[in-house]
Amino acid sequence: LWRSVHMKQSWGPEDQKPDFLFGANAVFRREAVLGAGAYDEAFRSNYEDVDLSRRLVRSGKALAYESGAVVHHWKEDDIFSLFNTYWNWRREYYYEQQFFADSGGFSAKMKENVGLANRYLEEDLAFRRDGLLYLDFFLAIHHSLRDLEHFIFRDTGISPADPNMMLFACDMGGIYLSLDGTKSFHMFPGQLTRRLQAPPGFHPTNPDRILLICYNGLWTSFDRGQTWKQTIGDGPSPRQMEYAGPGIYFDPFNPDIVYSMFSLFAGEKTTRLMRSRDGGQTWSHVDSWRPTAPAGPIFIDPSPIFIDPTSPDDARVVYTMGADGILGTNDWGKTWITLKQGLPAGKLTGFSAAWAGQGKSAFYASVGGSVTDGKYVGGVYKSVDAGRHWVEASNGLYRGLAKGQRGLMTYSHLVMGTTNLDLVYAIASGVAEEPGMDRAVWRTNDGGKNWACVSFGRPDWKQCNVKPDWMSLDLEGGWGWSGGPDDLTCGPTQPERVFFTNGGNGYVSTNSGANWAAMFTDEVNKPFYRGRNAEVLTCYQVYNDPFDQKRRWIGYTDIGLFTSADGGSSWALAAKGSSWQNTCYELALDPAVPGKAYGAWSNFHDLPHWKMTSRDVNRSTGGVCETQDYGMTWKPIGAEGGLITNRGACTTVVLDPASPKENRTLYAGFLDRGVFKSVDGGKTWKEANQ
Repeated sequence: LWRSVHMKQSWGPEDQKPDFLFGANAVFRREAVLGAGAYDEAFRSNYEDVDLSRRLVRSGKALAYESGAVVHHWKEDDIFSLFNTYWNWRREYYYEQQFFADSGGFSAKMKENVGLANRYLEEDLAFRRDGLLYLDFFLAIHHSLRDLEHFIFRDTGISPADPNMMLFACDMGGIYLSLDGTKSFHMFPGQLTRRLQAPPGFHPTNPDRILLICYNGLWTSFDRGQTWKQTIGDGPSPRQMEYAGPGIYFDPFNPDIVYSMFSLFAGEKTTRLMRSRDGGQTWSHVDSWRPTAPAGPIFIDPSPIFIDPTSPDDARVVYTMGADGILGTNDWGKTWITLKQGLPAGKLTGFSAAWAGQGKSAFYASVGGSVTDGKYVGGVYKSVDAGRHWVEASNGLYRGLAKGQRGLMTYSHLVMGTTNLDLVYAIASGVAEEPGMDRAVWRTNDGGKNWACVSFGRPDWKQCNVKPDWMSLDLEGGWGWSGGPDDLTCGPTQPERVFFTNGGNGYVSTNSGANWAAMFTDEVNKPFYRGRNAEVLTCYQVYNDPFDQKRRWIGYTDIGLFTSADGGSSWALAAKGSSWQNTCYELALDPAVPGKAYGAWSNFHDLPHWKMTSRDVNRSTGGVCETQDYGMTWKPIGAEGGLITNRGACTTVVLDPASPKENRTLYAGFLDRGVFKSVDGGKTWKEANQ
């Protein structure tokens, strides 16, 4: 009933030309679908109908809705499948709105979840649908948990004092530092991996000094990240700090002065701009900072901060984003002025500023896309007089395809260096007029006179300028090309070196985005790649082959299984043929048959973590697979012989070495299902739980 009320797959009682056709009741001409590029396999279910409909419209086709047609869509749901489907329907919208790009967006998403649940509660109360009220309440909880999975922190930063020093972090908790321009990385100690809250603070002239804001406090290194001191916080205690902005900002000529913004500081809730006068060791509030004040300046959370290095030492000018313009102060934040002449009304989505010699400066601000009086408003604007006057600098930027506000292009994450005021990058989101140009990196190298899309990641795109790595080429049924950028940065003194990260990888360009390459692996000999010590996922087991001392296996969460043929120097994905390629929990190597092994596979990852066991484990899937070629290909076994494939996560498989090699005795364990036994090499199975 909840699905029929709140998830209607209908455009109402009138014939019309809709925004898209629902996948459950759509009919397309085959040649039209192929001409538009067919279905995008990245959307295995949910949103594939919206994506294809939009591409059909781009190709010149028309969509028609016939209100008199009747389609019966039979669907068996439980609470989890119902709300997972609802969340997936709106997934791309969530990414378009950048809800998972930073803490501010994530906070807005939490508020949207509560608002959506309240709206449905009010509707169901009004129509006396009492049996649906508990589902409305659970909707907010479910969506918040799903959002946590997609809140990807891949904060990146490059030292202005050493262009080869680069740091990144990921949502799995790891923090990684490179001292050689991403050729190799090392992971920080465990007490620091409580989720980086913001891009790092690099000292402007001393590369040894680094500041990090983590959940459990603020940390300082005085030796390029080799050792760390907890400056604020109490040991490993979690949730000491929550960051509310996109960076830590040193005064470039007086690095004892540092600015940052927090929503939780040393365990105290606050949403305030804060300043340090001793290089980040102690902090105090900037008293005029009132993000929700009814009067006075209202600041956008999060807001980048820029310090004018040419301003007097005793009257430093600081700039940030406000609700209706760029804000500036020259009295340490006691008073602020709004700089907005020439900026259109709308939400500011990005701000960047840089100063060059002879008093030259360039400010860039981006305004979210909207429609006013039937015209698109938004894009990028530029000021050459420190924000006093702004002019549009959006030539070449796409505006997007939409009816009303949905799907309009928005540009954010404006980044630039300090040596070239005309070279600027931005992240695009929305629905572009051409495939590949939304959720992409855009660049201008002439100060905003002309913009161009400079990242085409999918290998099947004719414009592809990202060198494919193993994820793009080999990862079936998983991430593959991991989507558009989530974070973006460039070298402060070498802005032609630009980096972006997405849902599964990081990429670097040394020629201003003309070409890109993955920065976490190197190709050795396809399909084998060598890592750069930036691995971030859960490793379950490491196995040595009993016949070949150079053969190794590693089982992973999210990316399945890898094998090495050179003693661990390089690795290849070894999941082809498995029906459950997300996770390989365990292997059983045959001690008498070279190349033969059995694997415990599942698409239910991260067990036994509580976040997984607290879900509906009855929906977990998995099974046993067999290989006879060292894991390069697998085939599922036992599905027709009594094994409960697709009815539980298979987490363990054991081989009895004393059993005949032609008919091995095997044991397989399934989450919440117990143990199954086979005495014929996996052909048939019986429960063995007595």
